[in-house]
Amino acid sequence: MRYIKILLIYIKRCLKSPSFAAAAIIIPLLLPFADRLYTADRGTLAAGFYCDNAELSDALPSYEGTVSFIPYDNEYELTRDVENETLNCGFIIPEDIYDAVRENRHRSVTCLTSPSSVLSETASEALFSVLARLYAPELAFDYMSENGIEYDRQAMLEYYNGYLGEGRAIGIEYSYIDSDGAVLPSNETDAEDNIFTGLLGIYIMLGGILGINGWIEDEKRSLPFGAANVAASVLILSLCSCAALAAAGMADISAVAGICLYAVMIMSLCGIIKKLAGRHSAVVCGLLPVLVIGSMLFCPIFFDVSVFVPALGTASYIFAPGYLLMPLYKLGAAAAAVTAANILLHNIRQ
Repeated sequence: MRYIKILLIYIKRCLKSPSFAAAAIIIPLLLPFADRLYTADRGTLAAGFYCDNAELSDALPSYEGTVSFIPYDNEYELTRDVENETLNCGFIIPEDIYDAVRENRHRSVTCLTSPSSVLSETASEALFSVLARLYAPELAFDYMSENGIEYDRQAMLEYYNGYLGEGRAIGIEYSYIDSDGAVLPSNETDAEDNIFTGLLGIYIMLGGILGINGWIEDEKRSLPFGAANVAASVLILSLCSCAALAAAGMADISAVAGICLYAVMIMSLCGIIKKLAGRHSAVVCGLLPVLVIGSMLFCPIFFDVSVFVPALGTASYIFAPGYLLMPLYKLGAAAAAVTAANILLHNIRQ
């Protein structure tokens, strides 16, 4: 009970700081707008394609949406323009695409992505929507014929076209495959959620690191319980982050549990940094931009650097926000490991 009262005192102390209170409230409100700004240029997305299938080659350029499909006569020119960033991405589509979709053949469509583009998923969804309009009815007819199901072809076509006219979702189920050939779960391909959650991770980490400076100042004045500076700031920012998740419609049990585990991890990480920095606040201030910029570059928040340089894929394990984007069991294991390291270092320093 005593420690809870002490923590409440430090929480009150944080909230009495106008700059901290403003950041705690305003930053979560701005995150959705930052996400929208990041995705605001999707209307100009240019995607090239090379395809020998005449039906699909005619359908793609007439697609009306956020993607402009540009036909290419050969794979070399398409690859060159993607690498030179003339295009955001490109697709190499086999002539027997209908048979590939019907047989659920993975790696049927090859997607080429320009080095600076992170918008290939939008183009992929546009491509799959065109495939659905062309082939979904025939796939359904083939399935029912193979399984001896009687059906009225004309009635089904009218029903299908009615769904399209109402804007309801009918499409082909598709998956993304990583460099090892494993099919990725859908939650690992949601780039917009990664942006929002990753920014929250940086936001909480930033508050914790800045709390170390308050800890150092209290220690210089011989005030006890300096660690409560970190605990109070991380707790406040974690609660604000949960509120931001709720406002974005993402506050399920898994997301909230992830924020809780991440908060524990950040508090322990700050404890380690404080013990290594001693009473030198300049070390903490110098480390802060390294952690923030490194998190943005190496964690899959805005883009996944491992797609371009696979050797850098492990760099995300150095920066805490990357763990918030991982499955819950990995985040829990990381939080436990950092906490154990903090306790061990505390005992050694004593």
